[in-house]
Amino acid sequence: MNRLTLPLAAAPILFAFAAYAATNPAALRRRIEDTFYVPTPLPSLNAANHGSFQPEPGILADRVTYHAEFGMSVPAIVYHSARPEPH
Repeated sequence: MNRLTLPLAAAPILFAFAAYAATNPAALRRRIEDTFYVPTPLPSLNAANHGSFQPEPGILADRVTYHAEFGMSVPAIVYHSARPEPH
């Protein structure tokens, strides 16, 4: 058995899943929420900004924290363009 056997065998399943997702996105979303036990309604994030810095020219990084379920505080760095997107 070579290394391509498994990916080639899985291809029909992946194509069927992609077709299902494209034709019924609401059902796919419900299935994902049920599979991963996503709470409804989602908890409030209570995000807080703790400053920003410029790691590279044209890129800004914000230091933030947000609160997840069960009171966990999650630190994160959010990267975005320094130039506003034209609308």
